[in-house]
Formats: sequence, C-alpha cells, structure tokens
Amino acid sequence: MTAPVIWQTLMLAEAYLEKHPLESERLLLCGVKGLREHDQYTEVRKRGGSVEIAEPWEANGKYAKAHYPEAVVYGWTAQEYRVQCHTRERWPDAVLWLQGPEHATRTEALDTLNDYRDHGAKVIAEMPHGIHIQGADGGNPHEEHIGHLHPADFDPKKWIVILSFDDTAREDLERPHDVRHMLVVSR
Repeated sequence: MTAPVIWQTLMLAEAYLEKHPLESERLLLCGVKGLREHDQYTEVRKRGGSVEIAEPWEANGKYAKAHYPEAVVYGWTAQEYRVQCHTRERWPDAVLWLQGPEHATRTEALDTLNDYRDHGAKVIAEMPHGIHIQGADGGNPHEEHIGHLHPADFDPKKWIVILSFDDTAREDLERPHDVRHMLVVSR
C-alpha cells in the first residue's frame, strides 16, 4: 500500500486546488456551510459551466442560493444526489465534498465517493481522519458524524490520500490524534 502524503495545513482542499485547479464544466458541491467552495464556483461559472449543490439542511440551502445565485440547489445529501444521477443518467464531471463524508455511514460515504469516481467525476473530498465524534451542530442533524474513514479505506490505485497534522506533534505522527483531516482525490 502506498503511504499517504502528509501536509502541514488544515486547509487541505484549498492547498490542493491551488496547485491543481479543477477543469470542470459540471461541478457538484456537496454541502455548503461557508464560502470555501467560492473560488471553484467562480472559475466554473467563468468558463460557462454549471454548478449544482446538494445541501439537505434548509438554512444552508438558503445560504447557498444567496451566495451562489446561478447554482441549482437541491435539498439532498450527496448520497441522494447520487441516486438521482443514476435515474437521470447525468453525472457531474467534478465533485467537491468538503467536510461531508463523515456525515454518512462509512459504507454510504465510500459507495458514494467510488460511484462518482467510477462515473468519470474528478472527486475531491475532505473529512476528519479516523474517529471524530460530533453531534448535531446548530440544530442541524446532518452535522452529526456517523462515519469514520481511514486512509486504508481508499484503494491507492484509485485515490490519492493527503493527511494534515498539528505541527506541534510533528515528531510523533504515530499517535492517531496527531492527524486531523484527510483529503482524498480520485486518480
């Protein structure tokens, strides 16, 4: 098994996308809580591409509609959007799922990520590494962490795994709590 790459940043997706910009014409943003996805949204729209958002929490959906006016916003989870792709036979060519896979069961998250990848999408997903307990946040039941993913869950022939760590723990990366987040990128 190929060892994961380790970066000293908690902004994994931003750091990765700065070096490897998406070339998407049909971007799916899974879950929107802030403006982390804004640069990718802007670039896709500049090229005349379309952006769709899967966001199951109504308040976040309203936020998405206000901040991403040209995007089509669906009140679905990433997993529900995937089911709709099978029904419509229309798949995005890129998927950003930042801080989201942990809100699905481990099996649902892996099946969803692999299905998007297997249908040709460039998939970039960021999540906590390992067990990171969190309940509903701000009344949003979709914020509960129910799936716990590890680098070993991702086939190195299909996925690049990048881990971030707390630089105070740099000398001892064997302790699981030293690694905070993980970015997975489809090959």
